[in-house]
Amino acid sequence: MPISLARRRLVARGAVVAAVLGLTLVVAPVSASGSAAEAHAKHPAGYGSAGCPAIYPLSEVHAGLRGTGYTTVKGRTPTPFAVTVLGVLKDGIAPGLDMIVISTHSAMTKRNGTWEGMSGSPIYAGDGRLIGALSYGLSFGATNKAGVTPAAAMYQLLDDRRVTPPTYAKHVAVPSRMVSGSGASGEGPADLAPLRTPITVVGLPSSRWPDLRARLRQAGMSSFSLHAGSARGVQRSGSAANIRPGAPFAVTIASGAYTIGGVGTVTAVCGHKVLAFGHPMALSGATSETANAARVLYVQRDPTGPSFVMANIGHLVGTLDQDRLPGIRATLGRTPVQTIITTRATAPGTGLTRRGVTRTPLVEEVADATGGSTYYNLLTTTQHEGAGSSSFSWTVSGRMDDGKRWSFHRSDLYTDPFDVEFGTSWQLFTMLSTIVDNPFDALTVTKVTAHATATQTVKEWEIRGLSANDGDGWQEVTPATTLDVAPGDDVQLKVSLAAYRNSHKTRTVKLSVHIPDSASAGSGTIQVAGGGDIAAAGPDTSTVTSFAGLMKLLKALPHGNDVVASLSTPSPDGTTTLVRNHHVRLSQVTRGLLTLAINVDVPCDCDGGDGGGDGDVPPEG
Repeated sequence: MPISLARRRLVARGAVVAAVLGLTLVVAPVSASGSAAEAHAKHPAGYGSAGCPAIYPLSEVHAGLRGTGYTTVKGRTPTPFAVTVLGVLKDGIAPGLDMIVISTHSAMTKRNGTWEGMSGSPIYAGDGRLIGALSYGLSFGATNKAGVTPAAAMYQLLDDRRVTPPTYAKHVAVPSRMVSGSGASGEGPADLAPLRTPITVVGLPSSRWPDLRARLRQAGMSSFSLHAGSARGVQRSGSAANIRPGAPFAVTIASGAYTIGGVGTVTAVCGHKVLAFGHPMALSGATSETANAARVLYVQRDPTGPSFVMANIGHLVGTLDQDRLPGIRATLGRTPVQTIITTRATAPGTGLTRRGVTRTPLVEEVADATGGSTYYNLLTTTQHEGAGSSSFSWTVSGRMDDGKRWSFHRSDLYTDPFDVEFGTSWQLFTMLSTIVDNPFDALTVTKVTAHATATQTVKEWEIRGLSANDGDGWQEVTPATTLDVAPGDDVQLKVSLAAYRNSHKTRTVKLSVHIPDSASAGSGTIQVAGGGDIAAAGPDTSTVTSFAGLMKLLKALPHGNDVVASLSTPSPDGTTTLVRNHHVRLSQVTRGLLTLAINVDVPCDCDGGDGGGDGDVPPEG
């Protein structure tokens, strides 16, 4: 969608949260009954009551070390797979952060290789100690080789004071000896990169995914793939009983009618803290995104690239509060404040109406979520994607950083000869982005409400002609016309309009432009423009210096159904002053632009009052 997704600090552009009642935590690594991993989880060493499995020291990791990993291929129940360590790449993830390279051995990894959504799958040594999280994969074809983020690096996320600096290698060269027999095509070295995070998208058709993909990358998410899915129940709080090592885990930045959420795997549950992914989602640091349960439908094999999970995002279980280089951390049972976005769309042509509620804990995601959900509502009610007209109104409210309340409301008309559904939602996105991304004050956005109505008929006036009264009568304005005016004059204009694709339907409106008494001599212009073009271009905020000034500017922005006369005259300091001098509001959108050149003639009081002297030369003496 129009989405800001803007990082524009997106998306994180960030993270989201939830509430959990009556938590039941399963902190033991999933393993076969009676295994060493299960026994160790019951009596963890090193983290005591936190319940974390003990760390297998990186200094003891060596080629040939065998272990067991856990991941979910269907539902919520983890499945084991065997691993063999191939070696350790020094500084493989980042300076001071090594990568463990492994080979996996199971029927599922032989068929699918390592897949997107597997990130975070815990890898245990035979004695139950945690080696790390499977999180990196080869960037081509199905391969059983993978990179592991060491457990010690992930455990740093449990301490807010000990986090790895956010600089990492997006691709890591792997020696040939480690790639040999990987199952990947070709010979020689290959690159390991973070396994892409499968992003489940609900409420946005795939035709608009390129826009979403661009915005997410702008927000800092460089390694992801987009997939359709379901988010039923995503806004409800629920039990964390299924949040256990090897189980699917989701992070949402918007949820409800419009949902965007990434799916990965739980690495460890330490008391009420969850470690997952083994690599960042958006590398947004301290954040506040919602943490959700998830359910894997199946693993889709891709013969040309990495396989990926198809998953549904489930109920809320907590808050993602750290998005760092070694992985992500969530706190179970804690709920962040979220913006409630209610959008409604009506289509008279089909008689359909649709209402949707979306929530996001990220102020910077409000514009994306509002625009996205409005677009989807319009699309599903009009059942059409093309030319048309719309009317829409919206209200946004919240608090300033000092606690003071603020709000803004706007209603407008819009037309589009190509895609009225997307264009209407883009108008909402643009205006909301201007507010929430303002550089002056930190805002809390409490709620947004928006209502849009769309039809398939383009109801629009187009500016076809302009006439000016020069004192001797009306004259048609052409590119060669220059009108002489003086400070204090009122320039009378007539604007000729014709209906879009119906030139026989015409009308004329009159405008009056006042030349300020302070205008200096020189050349200027009077521009007559349709409000539809001005509003679509968005506000020029280059001269705004405060949030109050921004609100004033937005309130003064012409509406789509205005005909606006803007005067540009010389100023005493030699600059040009542009003033929207007069406007007339019509019943439908107006577009087009015509310009009248003017010459401001300032009479010279050369002798101080009696008009003496010769021309512009002052008398001697």
